[in-house]
Amino acid sequence: MAMRAVALGLWIALLASFMKRHEIPLLRGEWSDGIFRSLRKLGGFESTIAVLLVAELIAIPYYRALAAATPSPVLRRICEEIVADEVQHVTYESALLRAIRARRPAAIRAFARRLHELLYAGALAVVYRGHREVLRTAGLGPVGFWRAGWAVFRRHLG
Repeated sequence: MAMRAVALGLWIALLASFMKRHEIPLLRGEWSDGIFRSLRKLGGFESTIAVLLVAELIAIPYYRALAAATPSPVLRRICEEIVADEVQHVTYESALLRAIRARRPAAIRAFARRLHELLYAGALAVVYRGHREVLRTAGLGPVGFWRAGWAVFRRHLG
């Protein structure tokens, strides 16, 4: 986990450096980030993984769209690396979540799945609203981003 934090920190620093070089303002805080941090702390290990997965699953279609939207080969490469990194995280974390949930009764698994889907749907809507300019530039309207997001969700969480 420590190596992952270091790698993520390096990617964030690289992206921040790119943004500064191109005079793109950095966000100081995002209300949705605060909500995600709070949600991760509410429950136990299973809910922490589920909430983390929401952000990482949405990052995949988002950074693919950002790569498609930019003429910059540097930013495209950064986005490709972020997507590759997120796919690895999501593959591991979704397997972990499935293993945790497999020990639960069917009704509890179904309830947890529905809650996860509701959280994911809300997060997709929030991300689209906050980043619609980038997504539209990439050719993704709300329906296209919705479909791309759910395709990633189904691929990893079936």
